Amino acid sequence: MKRTIHNRLLLVLAATLLFITGCTSTEGATGVQEEKRTPVKVATIEQGNMATTKEIVANMFPNTEVNVMPKVQGQLVSVNVQKGDVVQKGAVLGKVDDKSLQQQVELNQIALQQAQTQYDAAQLAAQASQNGIDAAKNQLVQAEISIQQGKNTRLDSMSNNDLSVDQARTQWKSAQEDIETYANLYREGAVSYQEYQQVIDAEKQAKIALDQAQIAAEGAENTENVDLLEAQKNAAQIGIANAKEDVKNAANAAEQARIGVQQAQTQLKQSKSMLEDPVIYAPITGEVAAVNGKAGEMVSASNPFVTIVNLTSVTARSSVTGAQLSLFEKNQDVEVTIRALDQSFTGTVSYIAATAAENGLFTVEATVPNDQQTIKPGMVGEIVLTSNVIDDAILVPTEAVVEEGDAAYIFVVEDDKAVQKEVELLEVQSDQSAIKGDVVGGATVIIQGQNTLTDGSLIRIMEEGE
Repeated sequence: MKRTIHNRLLLVLAATLLFITGCTSTEGATGVQEEKRTPVKVATIEQGNMATTKEIVANMFPNTEVNVMPKVQGQLVSVNVQKGDVVQKGAVLGKVDDKSLQQQVELNQIALQQAQTQYDAAQLAAQASQNGIDAAKNQLVQAEISIQQGKNTRLDSMSNNDLSVDQARTQWKSAQEDIETYANLYREGAVSYQEYQQVIDAEKQAKIALDQAQIAAEGAENTENVDLLEAQKNAAQIGIANAKEDVKNAANAAEQARIGVQQAQTQLKQSKSMLEDPVIYAPITGEVAAVNGKAGEMVSASNPFVTIVNLTSVTARSSVTGAQLSLFEKNQDVEVTIRALDQSFTGTVSYIAATAAENGLFTVEATVPNDQQTIKPGMVGEIVLTSNVIDDAILVPTEAVVEEGDAAYIFVVEDDKAVQKEVELLEVQSDQSAIKGDVVGGATVIIQGQNTLTDGSLIRIMEEGE
């Protein structure tokens, strides 16, 4: 620290000359010589904690920055914003040509109608297959009934025909016996030839009746009709199996058709929803920082169309050393000053890097409220960190301290005199210093004019503005 500050010394010398001149005039006027007093300025000694501050350069960034991408590729038909506009969330920023999407919707509507038609046809086929299995089951039941009836009829016919054969045979044998009897009677002349001939004819008729009865009996024993009915039954059973397979196939076809309808419905729904994709909406409320495209130009889903920043809060970003990193804690409140605005704001530490960047520095970020949006991205400021260096110390203005070699002292005011006090400097800052010595808080210390004083010098405390 300089022992004497040049400009302050000049001021003190000028004040001293004025004081001497004034005294001379007074002495000449009154004839009484007054004792010389040195004019000084004073301050009050304080007792408290000495804080130190560290200022770390920080750059301002938007806290929220969104690049808005179109959802579809195509030609811009409208652009509704320009750089610097303030937009609300949901506002329409622009629109991409949607003719191809409209055509896709129409094609998907046709595809859905076709799928629905196929599904209806498949359902009808499935119902027809079910009807076929019902008909085949009915045929099987009828065949089984016919077989049973045929068997019953055959048994009844066989029993009746056997009886008819027996009766016809008995009648034929009786007719044969009558021929022998009538032949003897005719030879004896007991009966006429006509009567004898009638007996012969009766025997022939009996023989014919016997033959017919035997033929009928043999026909009743024939199983061809029953076999035919059994074949019909087997055919009905095969028909049922085939009908079941048809029902299964028809059900599968109907299910595939139903899935086709669902897929067509989904595709139609998706294509309709894509009609909203050509409209580009603002995802957040904020200021338009960039617009990349004009009406008629092509845009894609891989390049930003609009950039929106929300400046209701900003991020103060600093790069700090490993030693400075320990000064920060997550959610810690810090003072952020902006040079261009000559203002200070309270921010909150929101991010502390866990690892250093390639340059060996760590990134620290603080979120700063910016409701009035006076802080702009790109502004430079400082994160100001305050910490106590010495607790409960005697604090004096640094300009009050006079140093000579390794010694330091101050002058305190006692009974209009300057009393020199040797002190130990504990911490020196530009505005204030912490000291140790025979002084107490509340005492008056000389801050200007002390460089010409000695212990016990008379002083005059200058009035404010003097």
